[in-house]
Amino acid sequence: MGIPIEVSLKKMAVEALTEDAFADLLASFRTLYKQYESEWVKPFNGISEVLDSLKRRGKRLFVLSSKHSEVLKRNLVALGIFSYFEGYVVQITSLNTNRIRMGLTIL
Repeated sequence: MGIPIEVSLKKMAVEALTEDAFADLLASFRTLYKQYESEWVKPFNGISEVLDSLKRRGKRLFVLSSKHSEVLKRNLVALGIFSYFEGYVVQITSLNTNRIRMGLTIL
């Protein structure tokens, strides 16, 4: 679970952005992310073995993420780990406790 890009971009800005400037920046980020994600998004070494081990022990696996569902699913598929998870809860922020509770009720 990371900081949503809508929040982190504003925090990283050197100066306050107008709504239009922020919308342009966000659109540019999303275009570049989609273009380069296959090069930049890589699994941690040994993650498949860890997930295999958890599944063999009967653990139910879910993902809680600040990403939108389309991006999260695309990333999990590209990393070859989508099939390990029973489901996911998306667009979670540290302030969005209702989404976190919803995810926990699934478990």
